[in-house]
Amino acid sequence: MALAASRNEAVGLQAVVFNDSDTEMSGIDVTVENIPGVTAKIYASGAVKVDRNMLPIDRYFDLLRPSGWETIAPKSFQPYWIDFTVSKDAEPGTKNGKIVFKHGNVTKSVSVQLRISQSVLPVTPTLPLAFAFGKSWVEQFYGRALTEEELFQCYDAMLEHRLGPLPMWDGSGFFFQEKTVRYCADRGMNVFFVSVSGMSDAAIDASLRNTAPKLELLRDLKLLGQTYQFAFDEILFNAAGAERKLPWMRATYERFHEKYPDVKRLATSWPDKRLDDFTDIYVVPVGRYRPEMSEKKAVWWYSVGSASANSSPDFRIDFPPILQRYFFLANWRAGIDGHLYWATHREWPLNKELRTKKQVEEEWAPSYASAINGNRVDDCGAGNLFYPGGPENIVVPSVRAKYLRDGVNDYEYLAQMRAATKRLKERRPDGWEKLADDANALMNFAPDLKGPPQAEYLSWRTQFARTGELLGITSTGQFAGWLVSRDTNNPGIVSLTRHPAAIRQGEAALRVLPTEGETFVFQDIPVQPDKAHSASVYIKTDDLRGKAWLRIEYLDTNQAKLQSADSSETVSGSTGGKTFRKVEASFGVAPKEAVTLRILLVSRLDSGKGPNDAEPLAKAFYDDVEAAAGDRKLDIANSGFEEKQHHWHVSKETQRYFDFRNRLIDCLERICVALNETGPFANAHAGRERP
Repeated sequence: MALAASRNEAVGLQAVVFNDSDTEMSGIDVTVENIPGVTAKIYASGAVKVDRNMLPIDRYFDLLRPSGWETIAPKSFQPYWIDFTVSKDAEPGTKNGKIVFKHGNVTKSVSVQLRISQSVLPVTPTLPLAFAFGKSWVEQFYGRALTEEELFQCYDAMLEHRLGPLPMWDGSGFFFQEKTVRYCADRGMNVFFVSVSGMSDAAIDASLRNTAPKLELLRDLKLLGQTYQFAFDEILFNAAGAERKLPWMRATYERFHEKYPDVKRLATSWPDKRLDDFTDIYVVPVGRYRPEMSEKKAVWWYSVGSASANSSPDFRIDFPPILQRYFFLANWRAGIDGHLYWATHREWPLNKELRTKKQVEEEWAPSYASAINGNRVDDCGAGNLFYPGGPENIVVPSVRAKYLRDGVNDYEYLAQMRAATKRLKERRPDGWEKLADDANALMNFAPDLKGPPQAEYLSWRTQFARTGELLGITSTGQFAGWLVSRDTNNPGIVSLTRHPAAIRQGEAALRVLPTEGETFVFQDIPVQPDKAHSASVYIKTDDLRGKAWLRIEYLDTNQAKLQSADSSETVSGSTGGKTFRKVEASFGVAPKEAVTLRILLVSRLDSGKGPNDAEPLAKAFYDDVEAAAGDRKLDIANSGFEEKQHHWHVSKETQRYFDFRNRLIDCLERICVALNETGPFANAHAGRERP
């Protein structure tokens, strides 16, 4: 294994032990040898049950517990995660070591080569990271209040992964003590929230008084530049409630600004003229983001953890790890100024009955209960990046937390390179022009991470479509038999839903958020010779300013279209409740050249209505598809969308990602040598340059 890292950085790898014997194995000893200046930490992975997600498996190795507890069944295997943390004072150069696995009298080893760069990464990330820690969620799991020592264990677990333990929803009373705030800030926490709110003048006055000690503490610790006013969460997500709350949000934010003009005010919302003059930063759901949103004002990405909020893709188990890591390159590429994730321990209360279990992963429910209605939300790993480890390890990380940490560091290389390049241009050492050109090409990387840079900022949706395959993340667009159209100009958003009101019968239906271009999901089935063909589907729509319908086509052996027929009826507007309408399309006898009947579920917005950004969202739902040749019913795979969706697979092309990362490390090191400095470079900043 060959790794590269800067000083003050942690990198990791996975190794797998296979048990080929007929008896179980336990007591495996794992050690790392001969890497000076590097601290190794070894975890054994626990396989967490996954349910109703996009993975074709029932368990996923996500929980990481310090090794020594694991037992490997006969003919089975055990993954290990090994972290290598390079000290700030480690000697640069290539170090050779090995990972040694010992069981009884049998020893196996894996060689490791770690190249340590001269560059030093900062303790505090450049990109503002707001990852919410809920003290009460952890306490609900353990059924008691946490001690101070245990709380600091929770803080350490997050800070080790470059994520500050932000008390976004609770626990701020304990957090806002000098000892706690200083401890977290010294270890890299870079976002602090205060919440002044109220729906009356008296309530605003009281909120300002209660928050004043927190702000004075942050001022004394010189942290006001990393402090943000956060209140009236998701103000525009509920149109009815917004009209009542908006005047009080304005009053609160304006009065707060009068008292604390240096503290930025943020709103978890897409940009809106009603918020513009009292909001400094918009925190926009990833799926809603458009480049023009951040041209004039700072924008953070909002990862809510659920497809229902149009926040996909995100950090759920449902998405491949390379995508979770790539998020931070995408933050850079889109010029995003920060990232907010709503919860890191939200699944814990739902699993509180497991508090006495030694290995909670065996029964862990990978979902959370909605704060609005209490219903279980079946998004695997949504709002959860850490797991309970028991009395000795109050909290343990997930594999996903490791990939997020690595992604934050990938971003950091770009931020440090931008700052170092400015210094390079000021001092102009020998060969600086070539170094600056190399750095600019890397900072403006192309979608394939290899070719010439592209200057334009892309929307997340377009960016993901163009970069996914080249990163080794291939969207097959498949829903267990159904394929999604690949038109990247009008991709829409296609997913399965299990919301009771959106299903005709069974447990699932297809959900589409269309664009002005046609969004369609299709399936091909064989044509029956000398037969007329027909198809039908049940459609329901909500606030669809456009239409949804059915189309069928005859195709020849080259997939060329011979005939096409749309259903005579289309569905639009809001059909209400669980009201599905059956639409049908039919053909005459199939021509002799026809070999395939293609069934297409189509929708689109009316021209000129703009992107599907505003509330309420325009949606189309499809369920229970049928097809026939004459009087004979034809077999359709997953006709009611009940089967699990197999949406992603990861190819060997992920190596391109790591090649790109190595080029970042090399370039930053060459700049450090030219400047005779190691960094970090203090003038690094997040987001894009604005006038």
